[in-house]
Amino acid sequence: MNVFIADDDRIIVQGLRKMILDLNDGFTVIGSAYNGEDALEKLLSSDVDLLITDIKMPIMDGLELIQKIKLHKPEIRIIVLSGFDEYHFIRSSLKGGATDYLLKPINRDEFYDVLQGLRKECEDHTSMEEQQLPHSQQSEAPNVNSIIKKAKGYIHQNYQKKISLETVAEYVGLSECYFSSLFKSKTGMRSYDYLCQVRMESAKQMLRTNLNLKIYEIALNVGYPEVVSFNRNFKKYTGVSPKEYRENYLTYPHE
Repeated sequence: MNVFIADDDRIIVQGLRKMILDLNDGFTVIGSAYNGEDALEKLLSSDVDLLITDIKMPIMDGLELIQKIKLHKPEIRIIVLSGFDEYHFIRSSLKGGATDYLLKPINRDEFYDVLQGLRKECEDHTSMEEQQLPHSQQSEAPNVNSIIKKAKGYIHQNYQKKISLETVAEYVGLSECYFSSLFKSKTGMRSYDYLCQVRMESAKQMLRTNLNLKIYEIALNVGYPEVVSFNRNFKKYTGVSPKEYRENYLTYPHE
């Protein structure tokens, strides 16, 4: 599971990162932020399975972060960090979609128990899904290929909209955990990365052929309501910004 940590205390961020590294059980910290606004921006452009967030942070607190990220990526699991005197915040966070909470100072054993509980939950969903599928769909059968083909088709038809792992999994009739595992095992990439690839290739074509479109308009046309997230993903995918890509094409149209 890809993990993102949001806390304004750098020592806590470093401590949690080290605990996850020491656990060495399939959890990887792929990013961190020290305020809610920065966290939201990074989360929107990252493939994150688990968010660990403090309640009290500057600029945007944990409750607002949970509310906003759940609108965009409802499939993300969330662990809330809180002090002993903040139970009303904990209740609000759980109502807002948090999965679990931990009290500060963080106890290593309790932290590991929560992580392993999340892993078991995901594995149980996957196991149940596999047991419910016909035998032909549990092997290298055409039905499995049909599921992947159906998922890819849905992504190609809907990449301009706000779609997520949950959306695609629901469309093909599988749980998020099982679909995620199945898609990656059959294609070699995460469904989020495939969606990003489809969006970026479409954006590249628009940048080359629709010169009258502004960058923010292209971002909207390929499913990014926030141009900052689009710019970051585009540069990550191509190595240059959308503006640089267009300028390079106009200068060297055949390269």
